[in-house]
Amino acid sequence: MLGRDRLLGQYEKRPLSDLIVDVCLWILIIALAFLTFTKTYWLQPVTVSGSSMERTLQDNDVLLMDRLKKPTYGDVVIIYIGKDYLGNDINYIKRVIGLPGDTIYSSGGTVHRIKGGVDIALDESEYVYYDPLYPKGTYFDTKLKDFYYNVGEGEFFYLGDNRWHSQDGRVKGTEKLENILGVVPQWVIDNRNGFLGKFYQYI
Repeated sequence: MLGRDRLLGQYEKRPLSDLIVDVCLWILIIALAFLTFTKTYWLQPVTVSGSSMERTLQDNDVLLMDRLKKPTYGDVVIIYIGKDYLGNDINYIKRVIGLPGDTIYSSGGTVHRIKGGVDIALDESEYVYYDPLYPKGTYFDTKLKDFYYNVGEGEFFYLGDNRWHSQDGRVKGTEKLENILGVVPQWVIDNRNGFLGKFYQYI
């Protein structure tokens, strides 16, 4: 049977310390659930390997990629290329240069994009880096000739910022948009190696 105090709605008061512990546990549970959700469906940690995006990014930089953002011109993206001989995924980190309907070509070592009949030279963009030990231009191999690509529906064209040290669309051509795993937001690039990226790596 219920006691008289309970019937009258009078309960024994819990210590304040117990209430604080309960609140902290709920906050921890909610925070972990949020982090698990974001890491699975939204923000995912990536580590840069190589020099193809210098000086924008450096080898071993820790970043976050946004898996929900739709890529557009100038975005830094993570691209699934295929698997190596051991069955491991091969992913590139590059910059989106061309989107469906564009024509991307080079002339005399300068990259151009034709969109809607307008021809734009791209190699003077602030993010493009030319190794001072090599001639200025898009070629990373003196045997490489000028290229010309029409970007089809569902495709995109990509380049590394470090023009002389990047394997990219100049040789491999266009890639499917569906193979973009995520976009690295500018705020992540501006704060690369920050606490958030490293934290996500270890949860």
